[in-house]
Amino acid sequence: MSKKSSGGPDTSGQTPNSSWANRLMQTGTSSHETKTNGSLGGIDSPSVCTAVSGNFHPGVCVEMLRGLRGDHGCMTKARMFFTSGAPVQPHAEYESCGVRAQVMFCPIPDVLRDLLNLKCLSSPEEAQKFFLPAGNDPSDSIGIEFSEDGYFPDTDGWKYVLPDGVATRIRFRRRNDDDIVAEWSMAVRDIDIPEEYNLEAAASRLADAFELDQRELRFTDDANLAFQSYSAYFNILVAQARQDEDIGQAAQLGCCPWKLGMLSASLALWDIAWQQSEAPVADQTQPVLVTVNVVSRAFGLLEILESIVATMSGHSGTTAFTSVAAAAEATRKRKQSDEDHLSAQLQQSSPDRSWDPQAQHSGILDTELLRRLLMKAEKDSDTGPYIVKSRAIYNVARQKDKLAKPLAVSDFRSLARAVPTTLGSYDESKDCLILAFPKDNNDEFDIALLDHAKISSSALQAFWQNNCDKRKGKKRATKKPKRQDVPYIPVEQQLDDMTKAELRHQKWCVSFADLVQWSEKKLITYLISIGILWKFVRCPHCKTGKVCTLFSHSSRGWVQRCKGWKCRKFILPHSQHPFFTCAWGQAHIPLRQQVQVLFCNAARLGSGQVHILTGLGAKAVQSLSQRWRQALVRFVEQQQDSKPFGNLQRWVECEVDEVTLRGKRCGNRVAWHQYLGLLERGNRRSLVLVKMKIRTTSVKRTGSGKGSTGPAGPISKEEWKRIGSRYLKNRKILLHSDGARAYRYVKIPGVVTDAVKHKKPRPVYAALWKHRLPRDQAKAHSGSLKQSETDVMWVQKGTQLIDNVWRQLKLVGLPKSTKADEATIESRVREFQFHHWNAEVDKFKAASSVVAAHYSTMFC
Repeated sequence: MSKKSSGGPDTSGQTPNSSWANRLMQTGTSSHETKTNGSLGGIDSPSVCTAVSGNFHPGVCVEMLRGLRGDHGCMTKARMFFTSGAPVQPHAEYESCGVRAQVMFCPIPDVLRDLLNLKCLSSPEEAQKFFLPAGNDPSDSIGIEFSEDGYFPDTDGWKYVLPDGVATRIRFRRRNDDDIVAEWSMAVRDIDIPEEYNLEAAASRLADAFELDQRELRFTDDANLAFQSYSAYFNILVAQARQDEDIGQAAQLGCCPWKLGMLSASLALWDIAWQQSEAPVADQTQPVLVTVNVVSRAFGLLEILESIVATMSGHSGTTAFTSVAAAAEATRKRKQSDEDHLSAQLQQSSPDRSWDPQAQHSGILDTELLRRLLMKAEKDSDTGPYIVKSRAIYNVARQKDKLAKPLAVSDFRSLARAVPTTLGSYDESKDCLILAFPKDNNDEFDIALLDHAKISSSALQAFWQNNCDKRKGKKRATKKPKRQDVPYIPVEQQLDDMTKAELRHQKWCVSFADLVQWSEKKLITYLISIGILWKFVRCPHCKTGKVCTLFSHSSRGWVQRCKGWKCRKFILPHSQHPFFTCAWGQAHIPLRQQVQVLFCNAARLGSGQVHILTGLGAKAVQSLSQRWRQALVRFVEQQQDSKPFGNLQRWVECEVDEVTLRGKRCGNRVAWHQYLGLLERGNRRSLVLVKMKIRTTSVKRTGSGKGSTGPAGPISKEEWKRIGSRYLKNRKILLHSDGARAYRYVKIPGVVTDAVKHKKPRPVYAALWKHRLPRDQAKAHSGSLKQSETDVMWVQKGTQLIDNVWRQLKLVGLPKSTKADEATIESRVREFQFHHWNAEVDKFKAASSVVAAHYSTMFC
């Protein structure tokens, strides 16, 4: 939305396409479309002209002509908007109606002379040699003579065409100080308009004719009858277009009666402005009459407009004015008239086996057809000759060829029999042309090949070799590989190392024995160095004061203190820590034991095992473990929202699936807790678990028992569209999923879905599949693409990796109690997700990232 500029026109209400009118008047072409018609520019037409007609608002009309407005709301006010022609360079001479072109001569600076490659203007002598025709070089004895007014060669100068195609004139002028300067002509746009073309006078005449408000424009009786005839003609064409199921053509023709009325009124106003009106307009009490002559002229103008639109859109054969459109099409192809005439002559000629004029009458010259056939020659065997089979005739015609009749085998046989024996012979038994291609250089063969096929033997051999290599490459590409040759995880995505994920192969930064044996100061110093404890620079209480170094206090142990005179508080090493607590009395837990609990949680030990190892009570262990999981919930949710999928350079394979973790019954309803998982193959750190909306199902009672519950069902289309667009939109993803409808039918930009059916009978869990993926992810859901726009990719279908994640989550991630509430399930899921991310690294040291994220938000 553009704002209103101070002192400028009101540009409010613009759309992103508001500059289409400005582009249309600058370039002569536009892709803007309205509900009724589009805008098209002309070819080789004069300067851009713009006109507006209809019940328009003057202010809106002026803004549209200036290119300030282009939205559809303004279009409804300015009913018809016409623009035709092509732009004219500002320095080009252009003669308008009744106005001659005027020019002015400007000096050419030395720097422009070098940039425009006009080095011949270094002196009049060099210029004379350059501009004189070849063979008319002046002799050295002839000098340079300036005219009486001081110009050379004369006042008009030499004609020269600039690189942009604009013609200018170049001359030399002698100044008073005998200095000679080169000049070129520029068009003068500020010219006086002749009195007979004065727009002010024409506008005054039009305003005088409509001095009274609401003056009516009315058809005369004859004009009304003519208008009804034209309207009936258009209605007939509309009915024919509907019968042909051409809705667009019917809509365009249906607007023609309205266009005819608007054009008639516009021409009547034009006649009044330029004093060409046949009917009297002086009496203000009488309506302005539109005569039958004006309606006929309007129909002719509508013919031209509709024919231009039909010609430029490629539907000249279906327009209402076929004859006019055909004439416009012929005029537009004037540059190729010789080729069209030659094609017509070839199509009208009779079949003839001789090479002059041709051996077949398809419309293609024999030399062109033979050259295309020779390019399709194949080796009969490894040591045999090159042959052209008869079936090759079906694939030699190109799309642009306009054939009198389709090519057939008879055309091939006629052409093959007419080939001279120097080039080859026709074998009737095999129905093929056997080429007499020499092993060594043969001048006679090369001459015959150039005469009858317009190609040299070396070029033909190079084409055969290139075509052979392409065929071999195509066969290799289309050959289905073995299943074991296509890895489930692509090689470029194999980032995980399953060996490192085993605890027996890992070495952590510290052991449990070290945490027991180290002194308190060494323990604190080491935890600060690895990031488990925060290195305070500012006071966590006042957020402003600096803190002193670590020292030992008699009752508090190892502490720091704020230097701010308003604060002066003591700061424990684990003050405001996300995992550890600071308390006094019976609630006090030594820092060493809290670190040991954190180490056990990182090693995924149960609460009973932690209680035995640390000597803490069960309640204290549960409290510290709960703080650990709550911190992970905040950290994991923040991290997974900032993890992008894919790399936008190649298609990346990902998997998606949903899982139901718990069902909690409340009366006759069961609430299901479900999560959706997204995983990039080969990258465990890309795992994203999104909590889905809680869904409820009813309990079915068929007897005296408690009843049975139905499943929660697959994900809905609306929910998958919301989640998929959030994480995968425009990320160039090949997504593997199960057969749920949401995955298969929801189209997400930049995502191609590859589904397998898990439903019985005959479920599919893995399969080898070939995908033809577009190189541009914006065309992921295009119907048909060219082979050059796609890449072939063999993949292993299935969701085995994400299914393995669900199996591990249910085994070790969820709480054992079936009465666990929603918050407990959420904390356990996020703890499992953190362990899955860091399965190959030191999990105790990885907890430092949670601490860093916590304190960074505190001191930001």
